[in-house]
Amino acid sequence: MNKVFIYEKHNEVLEAWAKYRKTTNDIPNLITLDHHTDVLEAFCNSAFDWDRNREDFNKKKKLLNLLNYNDLNSIKKAIAYLRNDEHIDAAIRANIVNKAFVISHNGSTDNPPPNEYTKIWNDKKKLIELMMNKIALPTKNLTYPISSNGIYVVGCSDIDENMVLDSKFINKKIKVIDNMNRSRFFESSFILDIDLDYFHTVASVNNGDLETFYELINKSVLITIAKESPFVDVYNSKDNEINSDILLDNILKHIANALNFA
Repeated sequence: MNKVFIYEKHNEVLEAWAKYRKTTNDIPNLITLDHHTDVLEAFCNSAFDWDRNREDFNKKKKLLNLLNYNDLNSIKKAIAYLRNDEHIDAAIRANIVNKAFVISHNGSTDNPPPNEYTKIWNDKKKLIELMMNKIALPTKNLTYPISSNGIYVVGCSDIDENMVLDSKFINKKIKVIDNMNRSRFFESSFILDIDLDYFHTVASVNNGDLETFYELINKSVLITIAKESPFVDVYNSKDNEINSDILLDNILKHIANALNFA
């Protein structure tokens, strides 16, 4: 089975995920690297009745019924009705993916927030003390509630857009994922999903220590890449040399290197 699948739009990766699920009967977790969080509910856009300004629940039910990983034709039909930020919810609803962990520029805080943070938000005195810098947010041994939809956004307020693949950064995020997951992430099967708009500069795709990124490549059961060329152009206007083809070429070289080193 091929390990790497490349698509233009992000919702299209659902096809590769479904193929893996059908042929292996494994329900992997997902780790995705993205500019956006891509956590919208499946078919929200297609099932919305714009004339009546309300959701068409019957249409949504019909679309959800298309999500059958044993019928790849139905998955392809479903993809046509999904926006490029609804595929993760669709995969979880269809039992294609178990849990999803999203590392994105747009995800500035953990979602769901750790219980320790929520306790402070709900305590007016503690919140005032926090705002006055008399106390700091806890950073160690955080506990997280179970996500209601199986999607966890890993906060990236500390992201450096030139070091998004560096081991120090990714290891820090995996530690959060371990807490969210209530177990070590690398001990379960997982899909590595990469949206190329995650990279804001040409340097960002090569900078830093790539050891942990290579570990993600080697230990993943599947790698999907979404080129999302229009978004690469929008979010990377600072770097005139960047485009999705250049980024893809660099990522494929990393994948080849990682697999050869395994």
